[in-house]
Amino acid sequence: MNIPEYKTSAGLVLPPKSVVKGETLYCVQNTLTEEVRAYAAELEKYGFTKYDTREISAGSDKSLVNLFYTFTREDMHIFIFFSSPLRMALLSAAAPGALPAKDLPQFTKRTPVSVTQCSITSGMCYAVQNADGSFILMDGGVYYKEDAARLYAFLQEKTPSGEKPRIALWLFSHPDVDHVQLPAEFMREYKEKVDVSAVGYQFPDLDTPAFSYQDTAETKADVVALEESIRQNYPDAVFYPLHTGQLFRFPGLELEILWTGDLLVPHAFMTGNCCSAAWRVRLDSGRTALFLGDCMHDACRRIAHAYGDSIKSDILQVTHHGLIGGDKGLYQLIDPAVCLWPTSGARFEGTLEGQKYQWCIGEGECDYNAWIRDSAVRKREHYHHGETVTLLCE
Repeated sequence: MNIPEYKTSAGLVLPPKSVVKGETLYCVQNTLTEEVRAYAAELEKYGFTKYDTREISAGSDKSLVNLFYTFTREDMHIFIFFSSPLRMALLSAAAPGALPAKDLPQFTKRTPVSVTQCSITSGMCYAVQNADGSFILMDGGVYYKEDAARLYAFLQEKTPSGEKPRIALWLFSHPDVDHVQLPAEFMREYKEKVDVSAVGYQFPDLDTPAFSYQDTAETKADVVALEESIRQNYPDAVFYPLHTGQLFRFPGLELEILWTGDLLVPHAFMTGNCCSAAWRVRLDSGRTALFLGDCMHDACRRIAHAYGDSIKSDILQVTHHGLIGGDKGLYQLIDPAVCLWPTSGARFEGTLEGQKYQWCIGEGECDYNAWIRDSAVRKREHYHHGETVTLLCE
């Protein structure tokens, strides 16, 4: 591969891996900030053009930094994410693909910017409405016809009168059935009634046994169904391969990818949840909403370590439906005023039969849930997905 060798004095360049189909991943452990900057400069000597570069806060400790680069060449894109708190750089060499626009086109404000937790039977589904009336959708659920109808009714109600709802971007945190099945069917049922401009995700290569404790074949079937639905019903939709550090700009807000599953390399994925992405929406009003998808404990701890107290957010989608996988240290750093629980009212209250549903209220060593629900720590607003809740964020 015609790219420069990464040079490090005391770090370790691990053997290349293919986590995402069509991408070659290099993980460098114990590298230094100046070594990452030197490698970025070297890439330009190899014919790459710097498309984007960003410094992402690692918190109040100014000696720590997170860096993100995108480089383009006719035959290849390279993405670099470096975190000095994690002492790790991740280099991904990929075939050329769509990149988030660096500038936001002019727009007319038509609707308030809002964050909605959509009512569904099982899974999670979130909608952010942009100032021009378009939407960012995040995940979906297990497919139930009534849930799809309820989602369409919501989009239609919030769209300016007489217009077709437009999904500017549909993001998927990971490929589990309770996140991708409803979207696949929704796109088939409502292709004449709803426009989808773009989709974005980072899924592992499921042509290999990707998961240690989950049926990879079943997950692959769900992904195939989703991708076929996109191709058949929205062939012009842009596909954005997600990478940690990317910034998407929309009318009234920015959306930043804070975590993608490839950052767990060299560790293997135990389940689909382990490759979950996480992102944060920052509205022009200054309010923030953090979505953790189904990030599990290892990812949550590393997110906390990488971003420190800069991860503080006003709204939090609690991870993994309020079940296992969270981290108290991360939740303490986020310290949200509003918590969105992608779970039913009965699970939220811990009244369903079966011990595992007590996890949502903090039993079974889920101290992060007990802490965030403790009104003595802070009075917060809590909403479960038994009903649709829209939060105006202006």
